[in-house]
Amino acid sequence: MDTYLPHAGYVQFPRGPQDFSPTVCPACFTPRTAAVCPTCHLDLAHPSVAQLDAASAEASAALDRRLELIGRIRFETAQPVAPVAAPAPPAPAPAAAAPTTVSAPVAAPPAPPRRHLGVQVILLIVGVSLLAVGAVFFLVYAFITFGLVWRSIIIGAVTIAAFVGATLLRRRRLAATAEAIAALAVVFVYLDAFAIRANDLFGAEDADGLVYWGAALVVSSAGFALWHRLSGLRLPDIVAAAAFAPGLALLVGGLTDGLDDGVRVFAALLALGAGTLVHPLLGAYRVERIVLLALGLLGLVTASFAALFVRLDIDWAPLVTYGLVVVVAGAHVAVLLRQGARPVLPVVFAAFGGVVAASGMFAVGARIGEPVTAVPVVAAAVVALVLESVARRTHAPAAVAAAWSAAGVAGVAVAVVGGTKLVASIGVAARGAQRWSLRGGEPLEVTTTEVVASAALLAVLVIAAVAWLVGGTLAARRLALGSGLLGILVLSVPLLPQLWLAVLAWLVLGAVAVVLLVVGRSWARGARIALLATGAVSLALAYSASWASIDTWWFGSVGTVALVVVARGATALIPVRAALLGLATVLGLVAIGSEAWHTNERFQEGARAGLEATHGVLLLAVVLLGLALLLARALSAAETRVLAWTSYGTALVKAAMSWLLADGAPGLVLPDYGASAVLAGLLVLALLAWALVPRTGFAPERLVASATLAPAVAWLLASLAHLVSLTADLAPVVAALAVAAVSLAVAGPRAARDIGVGIVVVPALVAAMLRADALTWLVLLLAAVAVLLTAVSRDGLFASASPRRHLGWAALGLGFLSLAWTLADRGVTDLEPYVLPLAGALLLVAAGAWRARRDSPVPPYLVLGALLVALVPLGAVSGTGSIVRPLVVAGASAALLLVGSVLRGSRYLDALAAAGAVGVLVAGLARPFALAIAGTADDVSLDAWVAGTALVVLLAAVAQSRSGGRARGIAAVAAVAATLVLCAVVELAVLRDTSLGTARALVALAVLAGLHIAGMLVRRAPFTPALAWLSYGLAVVVGVAGMVVGAVDPLEWGTGILAAALLVVGAVRLAREPQARSWVWLAPGILVLLVPSLVATFVDQPVWRLVGLGVACVALVLVGAVRKLQAPLILGAVVVLVHAVRTFSPQIVAVYQLTEWWVWAVVGGAIIIFVAVTFERRMRDLRSLGGRISALR
Repeated sequence: MDTYLPHAGYVQFPRGPQDFSPTVCPACFTPRTAAVCPTCHLDLAHPSVAQLDAASAEASAALDRRLELIGRIRFETAQPVAPVAAPAPPAPAPAAAAPTTVSAPVAAPPAPPRRHLGVQVILLIVGVSLLAVGAVFFLVYAFITFGLVWRSIIIGAVTIAAFVGATLLRRRRLAATAEAIAALAVVFVYLDAFAIRANDLFGAEDADGLVYWGAALVVSSAGFALWHRLSGLRLPDIVAAAAFAPGLALLVGGLTDGLDDGVRVFAALLALGAGTLVHPLLGAYRVERIVLLALGLLGLVTASFAALFVRLDIDWAPLVTYGLVVVVAGAHVAVLLRQGARPVLPVVFAAFGGVVAASGMFAVGARIGEPVTAVPVVAAAVVALVLESVARRTHAPAAVAAAWSAAGVAGVAVAVVGGTKLVASIGVAARGAQRWSLRGGEPLEVTTTEVVASAALLAVLVIAAVAWLVGGTLAARRLALGSGLLGILVLSVPLLPQLWLAVLAWLVLGAVAVVLLVVGRSWARGARIALLATGAVSLALAYSASWASIDTWWFGSVGTVALVVVARGATALIPVRAALLGLATVLGLVAIGSEAWHTNERFQEGARAGLEATHGVLLLAVVLLGLALLLARALSAAETRVLAWTSYGTALVKAAMSWLLADGAPGLVLPDYGASAVLAGLLVLALLAWALVPRTGFAPERLVASATLAPAVAWLLASLAHLVSLTADLAPVVAALAVAAVSLAVAGPRAARDIGVGIVVVPALVAAMLRADALTWLVLLLAAVAVLLTAVSRDGLFASASPRRHLGWAALGLGFLSLAWTLADRGVTDLEPYVLPLAGALLLVAAGAWRARRDSPVPPYLVLGALLVALVPLGAVSGTGSIVRPLVVAGASAALLLVGSVLRGSRYLDALAAAGAVGVLVAGLARPFALAIAGTADDVSLDAWVAGTALVVLLAAVAQSRSGGRARGIAAVAAVAATLVLCAVVELAVLRDTSLGTARALVALAVLAGLHIAGMLVRRAPFTPALAWLSYGLAVVVGVAGMVVGAVDPLEWGTGILAAALLVVGAVRLAREPQARSWVWLAPGILVLLVPSLVATFVDQPVWRLVGLGVACVALVLVGAVRKLQAPLILGAVVVLVHAVRTFSPQIVAVYQLTEWWVWAVVGGAIIIFVAVTFERRMRDLRSLGGRISALR
């Protein structure tokens, strides 16, 4: 490349010889603090930077020579020369038309990124902090050891050295280090102040503590500010800004020693806020100004709190103290505005001043008490309105902020007063929680506080109206006034003398709001929202309060329901109308339930009132459910759905409660079961109407009604059975059978009705099997018939193409279960006469189906079912008794499995293989499971059965996978996985701390680890990665269990096998794939090998483990270095370091305890500062080392 100038990018022109210094960036002159410039991102670690520094030095020398020549010329021509009149300049010749050149736009230099704390600065902070801690304890040590003269000399010398060192470092442009040493000097200065008082120099010990330290802070801040001006260091200026105002506060607190404590605290805090007014003297530094203003704001805030406790014997004292705080805050605003500060700063102080000004009367009110409780609210509102008027005239941000803050205080005050009124209203409404416990003429307690609160709210409203009228803004804010007036009316209702008047007043307000909403549908949105809130709150309070008395409940409930229905006419929005209809429905259901409860209490003295209320609600819900269907043409779809779903959900819940609670006792009209039968019949009719009457647009409702039909019929049959004193155990399955039969014959959404059949059948089966009585087999048989009817389609069962035909297998299973239940109930153990004929019958059915249609897929499934019927029951009972039966069944199953796996090409062979697999697992593991459950852990035959079963399944899986078909491969892997899990469960159950238990654990670990290796390397069914990781997971479980019970001891036997499996796989993959990384393939095995042993060394340290772990780590480091592998190198190094620290920790602690701890703090701080100073070189070394490590695999 000819030139690199186009790539120079962002470069500043040198401003002087100092910009050529090697301590700054050559491009932007930012101090070098990192390997890459944080401002312009120039790589300062590039090899060419040395040449660039040399070129900068040459340029600096050339500029110096140039300045020398300029100086020589000026010196030699310094003699006064008479001025000579200059001739008039000639008229310029007309310039020739220069050709216009279009140049490419110059890219703007990139904006410098935000500055942040670098690593070097953090290191300096830590180092200086450690040195400061060491200095404090060295000062204590000097006080104890040396006399006054030497103490003073040491302290003064160290302080002067810090000042001089920081100044010199700053002049050499080592800014970061200089600021760090300056921080140390600041610490020394205040240590010196402490030492002066402690040594009683100049009689300092006799001075008051607050006065001394206040003067020390004020004087030191002045000195630090002067040091900043002379040296250019920033930290002294920041410390000066932070120390002046607190020093002034302490000084004021000390000088007011004779006054009251509250006055002293307030004066000191006010001085803290006022002392920060000196911030214009600090120049334009942002940090110092922010520190001072933050301290000032903190002082004013705390002073406003302290003002509450000044002269508690004078009621009006807070007006003076709060006034002083407002004056100081105003002074801050004025100074900031005059200085042209950022707008946010005067806004903050103005907002605070507004808050304090509006809050003054609250402190006075707290001292005086009840007579003036309303005055602070009104006063806050007046202040807010006055400030609003000022802000409206000036439009100044500070005035606007003060107005808004005062308005916030007034708003909070009004909200608190309104909240007390709301609490009082809720208190009246909460009386309805004790249902019908009061009289309608119950008097309401009205206190002076409530009356004063209402008067205060009304006064604020009137004053605001007058102020806005004078200011010309009343028309724009009439909505706020109207809303406030409505709120006052609603919240003032509890001032009425009796309960029925309050309920009636709220109903009237709600009615007026509803009527206005209906009439004013075209009114502005704000007005309608205010009316809506008024109506909703009024009706809610009226409805809640009406429950307190039976005299008010009826018109409160009826009125609320009627008004909610009428309110539907106030809007054309369908969702809102539907929501209101739903609310009216819920309130109506609650009302009818309450009426039923009250009627029962009146005529039956509360006996079974809950069930009567349930029946009443259910009756209305069923009626409304039918009414929703009848009114579907008059209502919108959304309203119909809301009415239907609300009624349906209520009916469903109440029907379940009635079914569970009814016990046949006599009710108000009918016995419980009679009432249940009537209600169930009505519910069935309503559901039939929804399910069978065709209506477009209500498909979900029809489906749900169809799905609920079977449970409703079951309830009806159960109620009728109870009514005629018959058992109701068969009612659910009989109902399911009836609905399934009707569903087969009637058109409609059959799938939904089938779901209802399932909802009834499944709980009935579970309940029957849990009861285990004489009718269980009949329940199973009837359920099988119901499922069989569900499986039949209009085109039959075997010839059907519908997916429901597969339910025939469930029906077959239920029928077989019914048979098995009967045999078990009668104690039959010789199952061959029962299961073999049934299996033969199924085989004959399969043969007939095959002859009828040879290409039908049904016969193979029938063959599979026949074989399972024969093998599974016989295998399940083979766990005990003679060994002949399990051998015969397992042998036959193994033969079927192997024949069906080796010979392929027919579905019948697949059926043989599937049945054989199930039979091998059941028959082969039945006896091991029986031995494990019996606790027989020393029987080797258990391991023989487990090994034989696993071997047969593995051989069959290999044979199945030879065809290469995906389905066969999945089946093979699934069979092997299931076998491994079952065998692992058996082995875990008999794992003991014996030699046989150790052998079992190690053999199981070895086999599972081998399967993991095979699966990860072969990667072909049945040895797939999924099976490999399942095997490894089981191996981990076996290993952990063996360690817990003591069968695997020491633990390295288990971790060694587990790690070997991972390492073998990783080594082979690294050899096969050059792009493979050692972290993926070797790190897990290394961690399994090393980490458990490392953790074990913390509790048990035999010599062989310590030596072996160290040798293994060193070997891994060597292997990683020789074979260029990252994972062994890094993990071995880390583990060996941790191992060494743990092993030699007693010696390390002994070395640490040889001297005082603060000496180590000094040493550490010095080392950290040294590292920070040489940070760039250390980072280059680390990057070089990191590059070498990252080059490894």
